[in-house]
Amino acid sequence: LLATGDTANAVALYDELVARQNEEYIPNSVITCICVILGRVDEWIQWGDRAVQERDPYLAGGRRLCENLGPSEVFDDPRWDDFWRRLGMRE
Repeated sequence: LLATGDTANAVALYDELVARQNEEYIPNSVITCICVILGRVDEWIQWGDRAVQERDPYLAGGRRLCENLGPSEVFDDPRWDDFWRRLGMRE
């Protein structure tokens, strides 16, 4: 969905995963990555911080996964590099 540019379905997936978090474990890193690809600059940092707080095991691969899915305006935000630098995952 995300890699093909299917924004409408990506937004629907985002909404579904956020709603399902009340019923089951959905890694915050997954929602973080969806926000990045959708270009939701302010939302990705909130979800990313939640992933850090919960010690999300998928967070370690999140940066590479998001960057490999395609360009995003989030990558131009100074918080992108700062977030990963704080986690020791960015030079």
